[in-house]
Amino acid sequence: MSNLIQKSGGLYVFLQQSISDNEVTSSASYEQLFNDLRKKWRRYDKISLSKCLLEYIYQTKNARKDISMTFVTATLLLWVISDTYKQKDIQPVTSDKALKLQNALWLLNSHTSIKTLQHKNIALLLRNMIFQQHTLQFDLIRTNFARQWIIFSGLDVSSNLRNSFEEKTGLSVEDSLLVVLFFSLVSKMLEKNFNQCHSVIMQLINQHENLFSTMFAFRDNKLHSKIVVPDKPSAIYAPTPFVKYPLVEIQGIPFVVHPQLAFRTAEMFGYRTVHEHVSSEWQNLTKLIEGYANDRAKQVFSDNARVDSKVRDLMGGGAAENCDQVILLDDCILLVEIKSRHVREDKQVSVNETHLEGVFNDIVLKSHNQLFETHQALQSNKVITPSKKVYWFIVTNDEYNFANGGLFNEFYPQLKQKRASLGRSPAGVFVLTLDEYDILIDAHHANKIDLKTFLSELCLKTESLSADSRFSILEYGDEDLKNHYPEHLKSNFKEAWGRMHSWMKDFLPSAS
Repeated sequence: MSNLIQKSGGLYVFLQQSISDNEVTSSASYEQLFNDLRKKWRRYDKISLSKCLLEYIYQTKNARKDISMTFVTATLLLWVISDTYKQKDIQPVTSDKALKLQNALWLLNSHTSIKTLQHKNIALLLRNMIFQQHTLQFDLIRTNFARQWIIFSGLDVSSNLRNSFEEKTGLSVEDSLLVVLFFSLVSKMLEKNFNQCHSVIMQLINQHENLFSTMFAFRDNKLHSKIVVPDKPSAIYAPTPFVKYPLVEIQGIPFVVHPQLAFRTAEMFGYRTVHEHVSSEWQNLTKLIEGYANDRAKQVFSDNARVDSKVRDLMGGGAAENCDQVILLDDCILLVEIKSRHVREDKQVSVNETHLEGVFNDIVLKSHNQLFETHQALQSNKVITPSKKVYWFIVTNDEYNFANGGLFNEFYPQLKQKRASLGRSPAGVFVLTLDEYDILIDAHHANKIDLKTFLSELCLKTESLSADSRFSILEYGDEDLKNHYPEHLKSNFKEAWGRMHSWMKDFLPSAS
């Protein structure tokens, strides 16, 4: 498989030109390519094609390095089994034909309109980002799951959020998270023989039906995922369904599509459960996420971190909007805005491009305005002086890899002009995930990096990059930063792991 693809500009580009008996050229529109792919999979027997794709996923060598290819295969698999269209004349499928379908999907994903920014189309960029969403590796679940454990296990026993969550899942918050973590690890252990997953999954389902109905829309021993592939072209601009549903059902048997996809479900389970099933409590969860980030800032920077009302005090009050954090260092200032909203926040798999762009604009433009007004007020109050460099951080739940801020200048030239009106505009605008922010400031606290030096050097490095360069902010650190595992996350993951192990022995007596 590796001879079919190569890395180019951060995207996988399909090399094989002839993908079927009827060649589709790159001049075809995205919608034409999608419709052509759908016609192809509808030719084949759904059961045999599904099995063929599932077997391919588990036979892939070195899945961590080839994860994007298996992820695309998994996406194709769910589209196939979810398609309700009935075709009269169906053909048997061979591994060669299944491979051609996967290649066709690569061509679709590398279509000119979504792999370049020449059209300056945010929706297409987001769709491509979501479609190629990298699945999590174990080192990421350790940090993301641990953070979720901290946030949810810290809920007061009488809180409405905890009670609503537990009423929906049928388990305590902690036990729900342990089931999800256990499910992810079982998936990983059994990846070499996917048929063995069946017995473990069924034991979990039989014991915790409400939880699995919430996690995977699996109830009454059937998968009710409500995932379809509509005929309307706009519906293909959609978050990949596998972020939420790593299960597929073939001949009545549920299978784990890929262990890493179960990891993704584990990492996001708490947030998604609240958003989709306990939506009245979403604002309270938002406050908890922001509260976690603010607590971390105060733990790391002590009195040099101003959060919430202290930011407004620093600004001198007034009607201006403010960001969540102001970090005062020796000769630089960090302005930080935390955003808990997700581009992939909808229950429905199909989200049209207008909606995707609207959510993204809401995250970016609102954050930019809050940072701008905070900067302006601090400059007026002489908190920001000519001797101090200022850096803006937009901390998000989705991973955009827009750390150099250049894409904002491409999509929103008015924002660059607005920042210039400050007189002393920020030295850098960075977009990073909460996980990256947590690791970055903790590495500073542990003396692995000096934050102001790191940011200054990062700005110099990114000046030579094109505006559409995409990268994680941690990629520009040394190995100490890349491998840094914050102690508070490590200890909480160990706590969850220990409780899971005890629970596992009670639940599955044969487990070691």
